[in-house]
Amino acid sequence: MSTGIGERDAQVAIVPLDLIQLEDVGAGAANVDAWLQEISGGVVSLERIKSAAGFLPVVGNVMALVDALNDIVRLATSEKRDPLDWVSLGINLIGVLPTPPTMAAARMSLRPTLFLVRQEMRQAGKLVLGDSLIEVLIGHLNADIVGTLDDFVTQAQGKLPGILEDAGKLGEGVLLEIAAGLEKLVNPGLNAKADLLEAEQLVQAAGDLWAYDPQAAIGNIFAAAAEVCVAAGKGAVNGAVEHLLPEAVKKEVVRQAKLLRAMAPELRTQITGLADPGVQNSIGSLLLTLGDAVVSWRSRNGHGQAFNIKPGVVNQAKRRAGEGKLEKVQRETPAKGRPNELKNCACAATIKSISFSMGSESVSHTDFSLPGPFPIEWTRTYCSSLDAYDQDVIGARWITPFTTRFDCVDEGLVFHDADGRSHEFPLPKVKLFHFNAIENLTVIRLSKDRLVLMRGLEHRETYIRRGLRFVLINKVLPNGAGVMLHHEHRHDGHSVLSELVTYREKDARKVHLRIGTLIDDQGRLTGLWEVRNGDVKRQLCAYQYDDFGDLVLAQDENGAAWRYQYQNHLITRYTDRTNRGLNLQWQGTGPDAKAVREWADDGSFDTRLAWDENIRLTYVTDALGHETRHFYDSLGYTYRICHADGRSEWFFRDAAKNIIRHVHTDGSTDRYRYDKLSNLTEHTRADHSVMNYAYDDKSHLIKISDGEGGLWKRDYDLRGNLIEAIDPLENVTEYAYNTFGLPTAIKDANGNTKALAYNDAGQLVKYTDCTGKVSAWEYDERGQMIR
Repeated sequence: MSTGIGERDAQVAIVPLDLIQLEDVGAGAANVDAWLQEISGGVVSLERIKSAAGFLPVVGNVMALVDALNDIVRLATSEKRDPLDWVSLGINLIGVLPTPPTMAAARMSLRPTLFLVRQEMRQAGKLVLGDSLIEVLIGHLNADIVGTLDDFVTQAQGKLPGILEDAGKLGEGVLLEIAAGLEKLVNPGLNAKADLLEAEQLVQAAGDLWAYDPQAAIGNIFAAAAEVCVAAGKGAVNGAVEHLLPEAVKKEVVRQAKLLRAMAPELRTQITGLADPGVQNSIGSLLLTLGDAVVSWRSRNGHGQAFNIKPGVVNQAKRRAGEGKLEKVQRETPAKGRPNELKNCACAATIKSISFSMGSESVSHTDFSLPGPFPIEWTRTYCSSLDAYDQDVIGARWITPFTTRFDCVDEGLVFHDADGRSHEFPLPKVKLFHFNAIENLTVIRLSKDRLVLMRGLEHRETYIRRGLRFVLINKVLPNGAGVMLHHEHRHDGHSVLSELVTYREKDARKVHLRIGTLIDDQGRLTGLWEVRNGDVKRQLCAYQYDDFGDLVLAQDENGAAWRYQYQNHLITRYTDRTNRGLNLQWQGTGPDAKAVREWADDGSFDTRLAWDENIRLTYVTDALGHETRHFYDSLGYTYRICHADGRSEWFFRDAAKNIIRHVHTDGSTDRYRYDKLSNLTEHTRADHSVMNYAYDDKSHLIKISDGEGGLWKRDYDLRGNLIEAIDPLENVTEYAYNTFGLPTAIKDANGNTKALAYNDAGQLVKYTDCTGKVSAWEYDERGQMIR
C-alpha cells in the first residue's frame, strides 16, 4: 500500500470510534497470527494458542488488546528496541487494564488521548498543543465521562504511577502467556483436542469479544484476537496440533518461548519507568505537556467569545460537548471508494482531481451545452478506476450523465454514476425499494425489468433491463421537463445510445430537441448531431479512438479539441483546447493503480501523493514542498487534516456522512443536526448562536430562525417553485412562474413588480424592472447571444 513515502515515522490512526471497522482490527490480529506462525514454522496460530494459554482477564476493548499484542510483536522482533515502542505498549496496556473496574472508562479514554498528544507533538515538532486538539479532546472525554479536561488530566497524573505498575504486571503476564502457549503446543503430552473443546466453552462464556465496553471483560486474550481475525475474514489456522512434530520445529518454538520469558522483566521495568515526567516522550511527560496546554487554552478562552446579539429580544445560544469519542488503531484496511465531494466538504482530491483516498484520477470535460426546458450539458467524465466501462461507448473509463447504468452482479446491483463513482445496491423485489442515505439515492423496482432511481425526492430516472444491465431510458426534472433516451444501435449483443429527445410539461409529444448519434464498428460513438424536422442541423462533437479503445481526441463543433494519452487505460497526459497539457505519473497498471504525481507542462500544479502502508492516510506535497496529511474513513470521507503549518482540523459525521461537528484549526467549532433525509435542521455556530431550519414533506425549506429571534418563512407551489418569502419584519415577496418553472414576475413588499420573458429554449429575452425600464436580448440558432 505504501507508494513512495520514503522514510517516515510509523503512524497510527486516532479516529472517531464509529468509523473503526471490524476489518481494521482484524488486520492487526492477522499480523499477530502471522508472527506466531512465522516463529513456529506454521505450528502455532491464534486459533491454536487460545486452547493452551491466554486466560488473562482484560477489559472489553479488543482494539487496545490487538494493538498491545502488535507492540509486543514489534519489540520481540526488533534487534534494537525503540523506546517509543515501549511508550506505545504502555499506553495500550492502560486501555485494557481490568481493575479497578470503576475506572475502566477513564483508562479507555486515556489511551487515545495520550496517542493523540504524542502524535501532535511529533508531527508539529513543538511542545505547544493547538486549540483544535484541546477542543477535540474535550469532546472525546465528555462522550463518556462527566467532568472537565483539567480535572481528568490532574487525576491521571496523580494515579499514573499505580496505573503503570499494574500495566507492567499485565504486560509481563501477556508475555508469559505467549511463552506458555508456545511450549504447550509443541509438548507431545498435550491433549490438544480436549483443550480446544475447553477453550471454545471459555470463549462462549466470555461474551461478545468485539464489544467496546468498559463494563465488559475478555476472558481469553488469544481467543478474542482469533475471533476478531476470523470475523474480519482474515482467516486463521485452527484444529489440533499434530503430536509428531519435527524436532527442529520444537527446538525453535522453545527457543522463542525462552526469549519471551527473558523479555518479561524488562517489559515490566520499562513500563513502570514511563511515569517519570522528566523522561522525554514518557507517558508522564505527555500528561505534563497536555496539562500545560490546557492551562494555556483556558487563559486564551476564559473570557468567552463575541456573540451576535440583537437588543430588545430573546437571543438563543447553545453550548454542547460530546459528539467526538475517539479510539486508536495501528492498522486499517484501504479505503473502498471516493467520497461524495459535496458531503465530504473538505478537499478530497488534488486541484486536478487525484483522489486522496483511492489515488484514482478523474477528469470532466464538456463538449457542448444546449439550453431548453431540459437543458442538455454533455459532459464526459473519466475515472481511472471505472473498469466496468472499459468497453463503453465513449472509450475506456469515460461516462456521461446519459450513459449511467446498473450492472447485475451476483444477487445485487452496482450503479455507475455520472461522476465515475460506483454504488452497490441489493436488487429489490418488485414494488419494493432500497434507500442509500449517504448518496440520497432511492432504487425502486417497478417491475421485473424496470427500475426507477430517485435523486432526492423529485429528480427521477428510469432504467430498463437489457441482458445483465439496466440502461437509462428517461430522466424527468421537477418542472416536468424530461429526456428520452433511445438505444437502437446494436453492437456485440448490447444496445447502444442512438438518440436523445427532450420534451416539456411531462408530455413526450412536446419535443424540444433531438440529438442523434453514430457509432463505429466497435460500437463507440463517433459524434453527436442536432436533428430538426428530420434533417441533421449541425454536428455537436466528434470523437476518435486508438486501437486499445481509448478516447484520444474529442472535438467540439468549432473544431477545438481535447487530446488524451494513456497506458493500460490510465490517462498519462491530456491537453485542453488551447494545447496546454497536464501530465500524470502512476504506480500500478490496473484499475486500482494510484496516480502519485501530477504536473502541468509549465511546472505549475506539481503535486505528489503517497499513501501510508498501515493506515488510511495520504501525504500530499505541493510544488513548494509543503506537506499536508489527510486522514479518511473506509469510504474515503475525511475526518482529519493536518496542515503544513502544523495545525489540524477535524470532521465528525453521522451514519449518513453528514458533518455533525467541525473543529477548525483555531479550535472554534461548528455543530450540525439533520433530519432522516440529510436536510440541515440545526447549526450551532462557533459563537454558540443557533440557526434552525424546517422543511415540508418534499424537503423544501419553509422556515429559518436564528439566535436573534428572526424568522423567515417560505411557501411553494405544487411543482416546488418558491412563490412567497416572508422576512422577520413580515415583508412579503411574491413570485410567479411559467410552465418551464422559470420566474416571470417578482413582486416585492412595496408592491413593485419586475417582469421577465423567455424564448422557447428558456433563455431570457426581456426584463422589465420595477420602474418600467426594459432590457432585451437576442440569440442565434445555436443559442448564442448576438445582441
